[in-house]
Amino acid sequence: ELDVSKNTQLKELICHFLNIDNLDLSNNILLTDLICNNNQLTFLNLSEHSNLSVLRCDNNQLKCLNLRNGNNHNFKINNPPQMQSSYYVFFADNNPDLTCIEVDDPSWSVANWPRVDTQTSFSYNCSNDCSGKSKYFIPYPNPTHESFKVDLGMMKTEIIASLINSLGKEILLQNFNSANIISINISAPAGIYFLKIRTSEGDSEIMKIVKE
Repeated sequence: ELDVSKNTQLKELICHFLNIDNLDLSNNILLTDLICNNNQLTFLNLSEHSNLSVLRCDNNQLKCLNLRNGNNHNFKINNPPQMQSSYYVFFADNNPDLTCIEVDDPSWSVANWPRVDTQTSFSYNCSNDCSGKSKYFIPYPNPTHESFKVDLGMMKTEIIASLINSLGKEILLQNFNSANIISINISAPAGIYFLKIRTSEGDSEIMKIVKE
């Protein structure tokens, strides 16, 4: 067993070859590097981990993997020639029961993440135990100069919108009683931010927002 629930500032976790079958990372949303290969994991939901840029989860028993966290494009894609270690690449192969990985952009993942099994595909929504209940909210304009809106698709209630900077610090928290479109204003400097939205209907979404 491995319990990291109280390590809320954890950024790098290497826990390979431990024979663990469960890994709860729900309190470790600042993770940037996760190396958990060669275990017995069956479930891995990293949709809340918007800073994650390194993942090795190969040689497990995964049945579902959710990586739709708004940060896939910032993953280290392939080893630069000067780096001999395989530590800096994405691995999800040798998971014979893994048929679908939930990602930000399936086409991009196909082109950049080759280390998956032949039976494994990429999708916006795998409709499995790792999938969220999100309706895939749409922010616009994105990139933005300061203010932007989010189309929630339909009327939602008790909406909580949290804006997080690239260091994992919450810089804005807004509540909306009921809306189908919400407006957010970024008064912080230009850069990359992550907007997390939750609603009373059970929807949850993390979106990358670029301020120019």
